[in-house]
Amino acid sequence: MDYDTRKGTVLYLCLEDSYTRIQYRLFEITDDAPDNLHFSVMAENVENGLAEQIEAFVSRYENTNLIVIDTLQNICMVSDGSNNYADDYRELKILREISNKHNITILLVHHLRKSK
Repeated sequence: MDYDTRKGTVLYLCLEDSYTRIQYRLFEITDDAPDNLHFSVMAENVENGLAEQIEAFVSRYENTNLIVIDTLQNICMVSDGSNNYADDYRELKILREISNKHNITILLVHHLRKSK
């Protein structure tokens, strides 16, 4: 794609998986995962601790350049449905601020519908 890239640490928050499932999927791809790839199956939501968890991770692994959050629904507050756009904006603003502060990419996975 002709983009400059930099090697760094990756945190993958796979919040709908178990460690067994992650390990199974990883072994389908490779026998030797890199040391700079980290997984977690648990995280707080955006407004109750996720920002602090990400900040702590980035402080520990200063060369972090990618955080994948799978899925968005698992880190959002439960909404009363009155203004979903405003809720999403407020929560995603927190992640955008972390991304900008540390010059990292935060990739959010969102499912509209799961089907076979």
